[in-house]
Amino acid sequence: MADSDEWPVPGPESAAAHPIRDRADADLARYRLIVENMTEGVSLSTEAGIIVYTNAAEDRMFGYAPGELIGRHVSTLNAEPGTANDERVADVIACLRRDGAWEGAWHNRRKDGTDFVTEARITAVTLDDGTHWLCVQRDVTRERADRAAHAETETRLQLAVEATGAGIYDINLETGTGYWSDTVFAMFGLAPAADGRASVAMWRERIHPDDAATVLTDHLGAVGGEGNFRREFRIVRADDGETRWIAVTGRMVPDAAGLRSVGTILDVTERKRAEAANRDSEARLRVAMEAGRLGSWWFDVDSGTGGWSDYSARMLGISARGRAVGLTEWRGLLYPADRAATEAAFAAALAGETPIYDVEYRVVQPGGGVRRLHAVGAVERAPDGRPRYVVGTFRDVTDERAASEALAEVAERLDLAVTTHGIGIFDWYVQTGKVVWSAQEEALFGLPAGSFGGNIADWAACVVPEDGAAMEAAMAGAMAARRDRLDFGFRIRRPDGAVRWIEGSGRFLYADDGTPLRMVGTNMDVTERRAAEDHQRLLVNELNHRVKNILALVQAIVHQSFRGADIPAAARRAFEGRLTALSTAHDLLTRERWEAASIADVLADALAPLETGGRVSIEGPDLRLPAKTAVALALAVHELCTNAAKYGALSASEGRVLVRWRVDGDRLHFTWRETGGPRVAAPSRRGFGSRMIERALAAEFGGTTRIDFAPEGVVCVLEARLPG
Repeated sequence: MADSDEWPVPGPESAAAHPIRDRADADLARYRLIVENMTEGVSLSTEAGIIVYTNAAEDRMFGYAPGELIGRHVSTLNAEPGTANDERVADVIACLRRDGAWEGAWHNRRKDGTDFVTEARITAVTLDDGTHWLCVQRDVTRERADRAAHAETETRLQLAVEATGAGIYDINLETGTGYWSDTVFAMFGLAPAADGRASVAMWRERIHPDDAATVLTDHLGAVGGEGNFRREFRIVRADDGETRWIAVTGRMVPDAAGLRSVGTILDVTERKRAEAANRDSEARLRVAMEAGRLGSWWFDVDSGTGGWSDYSARMLGISARGRAVGLTEWRGLLYPADRAATEAAFAAALAGETPIYDVEYRVVQPGGGVRRLHAVGAVERAPDGRPRYVVGTFRDVTDERAASEALAEVAERLDLAVTTHGIGIFDWYVQTGKVVWSAQEEALFGLPAGSFGGNIADWAACVVPEDGAAMEAAMAGAMAARRDRLDFGFRIRRPDGAVRWIEGSGRFLYADDGTPLRMVGTNMDVTERRAAEDHQRLLVNELNHRVKNILALVQAIVHQSFRGADIPAAARRAFEGRLTALSTAHDLLTRERWEAASIADVLADALAPLETGGRVSIEGPDLRLPAKTAVALALAVHELCTNAAKYGALSASEGRVLVRWRVDGDRLHFTWRETGGPRVAAPSRRGFGSRMIERALAAEFGGTTRIDFAPEGVVCVLEARLPG
């Protein structure tokens, strides 16, 4: 409780305003000054979504005049499509009701119709008229790739302070009787006595039971001590039973009549309520600011001292509770390289050269750690314009800036890579038709930097018509199927008339309801590669033609050479069959551009001349073989097929052939197994076909091959490392 000379005491007939109201009003003004000068937008809406408050930053962010948003529904500010927006709002409200808070990114729309994204934190707060949604948000449209989410909140401040009145008492402690002014009687809920007569018993009866023992002990201590009694405690009014707070300031005065207790009694109930409300408001504001990762600070210009909130002090790595902080201590925390610019910005704000103090700087914590802070402050001025007080906020942006710098490095490397390799980047906003191109993309299309029209129609105008129709169909089909990716190739006609081949890949981004939003991807000019491929294809086709002519010539020579009676017909047929198998394998590889051929295709071509009637089963994964090993396998399978058709399983109607292969790690296991044919007897000598399978095939695959002439059917097994 304050001394009587600090708090003016009104007489019975008049009441002066208590200084606590002025101090509360000043606190309220300072808190409002903090909120109104925050760079983050702050809004408060009812549970039904009606906006009841916005700060200046919120109005600027959305492009509205001050107060223009009041009374509107929060959906005015949302840019999501209707159904998606309703569902998301419902999810957020459910989260708020369940957890009391929600934090995340939000798609917004300004008054002028432009869209932007904010990081927001919405907190459920209870005010006198019910639940409200407190939203603190900042525009992160340009920063969104940089960071982990960062948002800020504030609470509405309400302080009610009413004037208080003071009464006079004078009690003789020897007799237990004395005098109360009418104001004291009124405080205690008693009817004033005509002569103001009162007693100690009347006073004791009105003390709240929970406070009685402490009050009486302190009073007795004053009687036996220095004689001063100062105490705030509760009383229970006699007329209505209401509990009120009073502040008693008295002194023990000895005189001829005995020891008297003389002093004033001030009803401080409203002050106590205001202090409690102020504590609640400060707690709400502190919780809201800390939830938004904001710390507060203040500085008294006249005294040269200030202070930091606990949250701010934790950012700085120090303790500032209950003590003043001077400029020297603050300067000592500044990173040396940032000190001059930071102090200059503070001085400019004090001098009125800048509207607010807004600066980013590094501090060195006592433990040696370096953090980067973003400080914003507003200057409170005297009527003559002299700066009196500065209040503001801190936000730790260390991680945010580190992420931003890392992203900048990645972007620089990416830009270097795409520029070096001639890769263009595009970003198509499907719903609006807007298209953003990188400078390299414009160069691919033969356009000067910055001259692209920026619309999907402008892209289509550059594409060769027949390719444009195919591209549009491919993109529409991919989006209809909700595919994530589309690879494509098309021709363009540059402004100089040159036709170029473009290849690329794009990725689609969809809304939660499946609506396509964007297609982002890359393009490359592959004209030279296409020309080289066409030339290579021409050469390969010419080579294939000549090889087939040579094989046909060889076959004609063999036919003429084997016409003699001394040449067995079987030998001629075997040789011609092997030439045919070689030609077939050659045809297969020609179709595959001599790159590779699958085992299944090799088997299918080898079995095609035979009428197997479904008696051959093929099982195995899709495995492609290099050209050289594919030819070796084709010749080996031809020998096996010929033997099976003449002597083995395929020579009997009940015979079966199972061809199976599998991959085990880097090993290939290939098996040809015959069953159901004539009983097999091992040959007395190995023929050319067997030797080719066991030696040439094994050598080509770099493995082992064995042929087992089991009585129930021939089995051929190839085991080798997977060909590279």
